[in-house]
Amino acid sequence: METSQTITASATDLWTRGREGGYLAHAVAVLVRFMEARGVAPELTLRDTGLEMPGLLAPAKRLSKHQILKAFGNALERFGEPGLGLQLGARMHIAACGIYGYALLSSRTHAEAIEFASKYHDILSPFTPIQFVRHGGNVGWRIDPAIDAAQTDPLYRFVVELTAAGMLTLLRELYGSRFQLSLVEMAGRREASDSMVEAQMGCPVSFNAPFNAIWFDEAWTTQPMTHSDPITHETMRELCEIVLLKLPRDGQLAGRVRRLMLETPGQFPDMDRVAGALALNPRTLQRMLDEEGTSFRQILAEVRMNLADVYLRVSDLTVEEIANRLGYSDPPNFRRAFIRWKGLSPSEYRKQLAGSPRN
Repeated sequence: METSQTITASATDLWTRGREGGYLAHAVAVLVRFMEARGVAPELTLRDTGLEMPGLLAPAKRLSKHQILKAFGNALERFGEPGLGLQLGARMHIAACGIYGYALLSSRTHAEAIEFASKYHDILSPFTPIQFVRHGGNVGWRIDPAIDAAQTDPLYRFVVELTAAGMLTLLRELYGSRFQLSLVEMAGRREASDSMVEAQMGCPVSFNAPFNAIWFDEAWTTQPMTHSDPITHETMRELCEIVLLKLPRDGQLAGRVRRLMLETPGQFPDMDRVAGALALNPRTLQRMLDEEGTSFRQILAEVRMNLADVYLRVSDLTVEEIANRLGYSDPPNFRRAFIRWKGLSPSEYRKQLAGSPRN
């Protein structure tokens, strides 16, 4: 998050969560350094974002969609030529992608890497949902920009090129420097400068395609996972899961309630306090949650159980200590709730995890 929020934060601030944080800062940090190398001061790239470069490098820094898009727009304005997304994507190495990159690199199997990338890509790039696709002897990733911009808008092209080039960079680190794409498809029309896309991506590029995608020979997915490390993968995945849990959920009220709960785990606010923070009365809050197909009690149960799963996986806390951290005054109540959720007791679940390949 950009700033530390508490349950007593103003209702206006909590309700206008189009600016709330939650997304990894890596792409913007790489962008600022790239632009600075070209003579553009960080404060110009970060103009009107409320961000400063020293704070942007903090490990726990999280950004909002508004901040990320504003930084992208500032850079496009200052860059003044095509290809910014391609050049930035070429710099999105494993290390530049933080916990996401290391989890991907340490996957045990190709299937695990594909599943991981599909599930957690949003924490790194909230504007370009990806989908694993197959066609003939090729596999690849479909890229569907989730921004309010036409295909002719420079910002649309930028996020497509950033995602495509960034994925190529990660795939080369995953499979080795000899890795090559077989085809790139782009939904937009070809521009005069688009020979640079083919040069950067190292393969033919098809324009006016039905959707954006990168394709490569399926044989690459039979190569050994040379950097596989089950412990590293599970540790990084669990950290990604925590980040994912804290992401805004499409601006829905349930997402706002969930984030308020996650700000003070173990001291979960009751409905009256959450309603007050959102400038609603409790009955209105529950009615609006009903319309979204959930309830305050259900959200609280989901938050508790997801945190319980993380604690059981990565901590040495006893079941009683976990129950206390999750706000259960009586550990047996936590045990019964966990059994309803997982079909196993917390102790049985932990033993099952201990026998998994990561150990």
